[in-house]
Amino acid sequence: MVRRHDRRLAGAGHRVHPGDRVAAGGSAAGRASAQYGSDAIAGVINFLLKDDTAGGTVEVSTGTYRAGDGDTNNVASNVGLPLGANGFANLSLEYGNADPTDRSVQRADAAALIAAGNAAGNAAVADPAQVWGNPTVEDDLKLFGNFGHLYANGVQLYGHANYADKKVTEASTSGTRTRG
Repeated sequence: MVRRHDRRLAGAGHRVHPGDRVAAGGSAAGRASAQYGSDAIAGVINFLLKDDTAGGTVEVSTGTYRAGDGDTNNVASNVGLPLGANGFANLSLEYGNADPTDRSVQRADAAALIAAGNAAGNAAVADPAQVWGNPTVEDDLKLFGNFGHLYANGVQLYGHANYADKKVTEASTSGTRTRG
């Protein structure tokens, strides 16, 4: 179970949020997670989000795999803003791209089927039979904002909003498939 500020996180989960929105995190496993019920059998992760009223960060990262493929580029930023005298708005943005990786090797059983040829009816076995690696990820955009305000009567207003979109093109033995 994933929780945000001690509230259950429903929907797509934490992977659609920029990573720099988190101030701290904690986890509980086993009996410590029992208080959350059967949804938390494997444990609980609780994310505490940033609530700064000033300052910000910018992070740029790039990388590649040792094999020379899978180049990645990522830019992330976060800014804290005051929202009146007793409130905050914390905004995060992340954008990135990743080139594909390919670690495919033909399996011995699939190679044997191909070697048996058309007589055995195995002409449709692709080479490689399974694609191992990462897909192409383009325009991976994540936006997140959380907002809070404490009123004079002690009432606290809190909310958050997020948006995520990306284009994923998977390499396959029959061409490419696009999701996104």
